[in-house]
Amino acid sequence: MRRLFVAVAVCAAVLLCAASAALALTAPLHPVGHTRAGAQVPYAKASVDRTPVGFAPLARRILSGTGVISLNVYTFDGQPEIGATAAWLVSTDTDYGTGDAVTNASGHVDLTGVPAATADNGEVAVSVNNAENTVYDLSGMSWNDAGWSGGLQPGHLPVTVVQSSDKNWNFWKSARVRLWSVQGAETHLARTDITKTTATTYGTARTITTGPEQLSAGSIYFWNEEGMELSVSGTAVSSGTNASPGVTAREADAQRLWMDYWGSGKPGTATWLVLNNYPDGWVNDVYGVADYPSSAKVKSFGSFTSTGAPYDGKRMTIPSSVAPGYAYYVWASHDSGPLSLQTWFQTCTLKPSKATVSRGASITLSGIVPVKGHYGSKKGTPKYVTIYKTTSAKAAKAQPAVSGGKTVKGWTKVGKVRTDGLGKYRKGSIRPSGTTWYCVWYEGDTQYWGAWTSVAKVTAR
Repeated sequence: MRRLFVAVAVCAAVLLCAASAALALTAPLHPVGHTRAGAQVPYAKASVDRTPVGFAPLARRILSGTGVISLNVYTFDGQPEIGATAAWLVSTDTDYGTGDAVTNASGHVDLTGVPAATADNGEVAVSVNNAENTVYDLSGMSWNDAGWSGGLQPGHLPVTVVQSSDKNWNFWKSARVRLWSVQGAETHLARTDITKTTATTYGTARTITTGPEQLSAGSIYFWNEEGMELSVSGTAVSSGTNASPGVTAREADAQRLWMDYWGSGKPGTATWLVLNNYPDGWVNDVYGVADYPSSAKVKSFGSFTSTGAPYDGKRMTIPSSVAPGYAYYVWASHDSGPLSLQTWFQTCTLKPSKATVSRGASITLSGIVPVKGHYGSKKGTPKYVTIYKTTSAKAAKAQPAVSGGKTVKGWTKVGKVRTDGLGKYRKGSIRPSGTTWYCVWYEGDTQYWGAWTSVAKVTAR
C-alpha cells in the first residue's frame, strides 16, 4: 500500500518537470476564517498530489537514451485524446531523466531520448486538458533500451457524492477522486475532479486501464485538509465501460486535519496537529516541509495512532530553522491506506529591538509576515499589520482569540503599519510604561489567511 503514496508523489514530480502549463496541478481555494478551531487552508502548490516522500533529484539530469515511448491516448468512448501532455521519468537513487510531449490529432505521441528502465523505476504520466483535470500515471514500470509502447483508454466508476450539513466545509465546488490499481510491480493511478451540482452529486471518476484490471484503493478530497478513503478494492474496470458497482462518498464521514487555532507563529513554535473524525487504530505518518526554499528537506514527525475520538491531537514543534513569511506544510498520511491530508502553519515573526528597557524608553517592533506572491527575492503584494499590546500576563498566555481590526478583549491597539513586498514591517517610537506584551495581526489575502504572530514580551524596569 505504501507504493500508492510513492506513485502519487512521483506523478506530481514528473508533471511539474514538464514544460506545458497544462501540468499545473491546481484546485479551488478553500476560503479562510475562524468559524471553527483552526484555519481552513487553501489548496496550494501541487495540492495533495505532492506527498511527503516527494521527488528530489540528488544529481543533474544525466539519464538519457535512444529509446522511444510510443503512446496512444483515447477518451472513454474511444476517440483520440488531443492535446494531452505526456511525460516520462526514469530515476535511480542518484540520477534521473525526464521528457515530455503533446498528443497529436490522432491521440498519439512519441517520447524520445528514453533510457532503459530495468529496475521498476520507469514512469509514464499523462495530463489531459479537460474540465475534470484528469491525470493518468503508470509507475513502477520497466522497459529495455528500445523503450515502450502502449495505449490508454479509461473506464468509468459511477460516484455518488453527498455533501455534509456543516456550513464551514460543505461549500466546495468540486471533489477530487483518485483511483489506483496494482498490476504486478506497476501502480496505475487515475485522478478526476467531479463538479458539484446539488447536495447529492452523481458523477463518474475515470479509471486507468491498459486492459481489464481490478481497483486496489481509492480516495476523495473535498478540500486539501478534508477527504476520505473509498471502498473500491476488487472492483473490476475495463476500457470504455462503466464499472459496477459504483461507490458513495458521504462528506459527513470524511477525515479533517488542521493546525491548532490560528495556525501561525514564529519558527520554533510548539503547536498541535488536530485530527478530526479519524477511525480508531489508524496509524498516521506525519511529515512537514517548508515552502521555501524549494530544496527544503522533508522532516518526519513520527507516527500517531488515532483513537476514534472526534478530535485527536499530536503535539509538534515547527522547526526553528524555517524561514518566516511562508507556509510550513504538514501531512498526515494513513500508513495502510491512500488518504494523505495536508494543512499549513504560517511562519511569521515579531521582534522587539530590546527585551528589557527602562520605563518610558523607546523601542522598535519589527518582523516578517506572509504576503501574497512573495517567494525568495520575488516581491509580493504589501499588506497592513496591526500591533496590539497588553499588560495582562493572563491575556498574554496565548494569541488573541478573535481576529484583529476590531475590539480585542484584554488588548489595546498600538498602531497600524504597511509591510513591504517581502512581508517586512517596522514600527518605532513605542514606549512601554511597564512590562508589556505585544502581538501583531496581519490581514489575509487569496494565498494566506489572516492570523496573529506569536506574543513577544518587553520587560520595563
